[in-house]
Amino acid sequence: MTDDEKRIHREAIKLRKMTDTQLVEYVEKAESSKDTDDIGKFISEISGLHGIGSATLMKIEGFAKEKGYI
Repeated sequence: MTDDEKRIHREAIKLRKMTDTQLVEYVEKAESSKDTDDIGKFISEISGLHGIGSATLMKIEGFAKEKGYI
């Protein structure tokens, strides 16, 4: 097994040994810690693109906020 395969195997074992409560908490924590920095960075970077005006940028940012991405 490669080092990456070993790492994945260890993580899978860890997950399989979790109780139902631990699994639910693990998934909820993962969902709540979405990386909003990437979305904010994306919006910031597209603001400098030709053809992306302030109205379009506001729509994109509003949509991201409405859907809970940021």
